[in-house]
Amino acid sequence: MFNNRKVKDATPEKLANKANFVQNMKTAWDKVESVIPKDFRGYLHGDLLWFATPQSKDGRLIFKPNVTTYSVDAKSDIGQKIINYDVGIVVHLVMDLDGNKSNVDMGKLQAGKTWIMPPVYVTKSPGVDLPEVDRLESYLKSNATAIDTLLAVPAEQKMADFGNILYTYINNSVKAGNLDKLGKNFSEWVDSSKLSEPKKQRVVAWVQQNSNGFEAIFQFINGVMTTKNKIIKTLDSQPADIEASTNGEKGGEGYVIDKDVKLVNRAGFTAANMRQER
Repeated sequence: MFNNRKVKDATPEKLANKANFVQNMKTAWDKVESVIPKDFRGYLHGDLLWFATPQSKDGRLIFKPNVTTYSVDAKSDIGQKIINYDVGIVVHLVMDLDGNKSNVDMGKLQAGKTWIMPPVYVTKSPGVDLPEVDRLESYLKSNATAIDTLLAVPAEQKMADFGNILYTYINNSVKAGNLDKLGKNFSEWVDSSKLSEPKKQRVVAWVQQNSNGFEAIFQFINGVMTTKNKIIKTLDSQPADIEASTNGEKGGEGYVIDKDVKLVNRAGFTAANMRQER
């Protein structure tokens, strides 16, 4: 399957990287299968951490599965386990053949050459700026009507995808590193987008007509991002056996809260991940 995938703008280096990846996956297959019970049916959903046992440097085990680099204290309990396995995977959930999701029962996995690592939990709760959270909630309530009006685009405007346009704008701002301009350069972005000329005009006119709602929604988004990033920074600063960094800055993919919420630094991990060529 991997061999049949086409490489965009193929160069000798890209083709070599692809061949190396295919070989790594081929080598890892039996090692991963060795820990799965023969009667297991369904899927383990997770992330591949390493193809070969990470090497120690200055007392830390270093591995970089994607855009985030992980550093583990070699003397920690986790570090002592890592050095005994050829392949490492962190699992998030189990999915049965009908698509139903559940937590992973680690006790059902068997001994083998792959370490199926459970998620790592934060043991100390971070400080949260509760007054700012209250302010944001109050701001949202007071501007709810204007925001609802902005998003309830009449059918005659032929912009049923207006919400997706805003979503695409936000993602493009993340990728371009323009989050500091979020909500301020929307018209310029629309002008350079792939929307048709008539639709560009309708989108800009609708935003101008509902400027209060547009300003409110992005004021709220920026406020949430600022508060969220403070929480992430506090979590990142806590001492831990496993440390993560992205592009040389402390911080990794983020933190999962329950099963439906994940705190991610959009200007950090998300931007780096979006720029990563697959």
